[in-house]
Amino acid sequence: MRMGHMLRATIIHVEIVRASCKGKRLADVVKKGDPKAQAVKAAKAVKSGSTFKKTSKKIRTKVTFHRPKTLKKDRNPKYPRISAPGRNKLDQYQILLGSEG
Repeated sequence: MRMGHMLRATIIHVEIVRASCKGKRLADVVKKGDPKAQAVKAAKAVKSGSTFKKTSKKIRTKVTFHRPKTLKKDRNPKYPRISAPGRNKLDQYQILLGSEG
């Protein structure tokens, strides 16, 4: 299964190379360019500086590390954790003492 996928990708790559360079020999396309020319091209790219983006490092202003606050979901229980609802303790038999007693 894996090998078939890689083979298909290789075939597609070869077809793209053939389509992009019609009129040229396949051996010329596969062969790499002159190493000196490659080095000059790389040096030019480095000197121009447009291909490399310099990223500045974030300045740390605190000495202690606090773990960032992440997503906190609401509880969504599958079933109630208590079997029966609570009983009302102030029924008709309970006595409420007011200010007189």
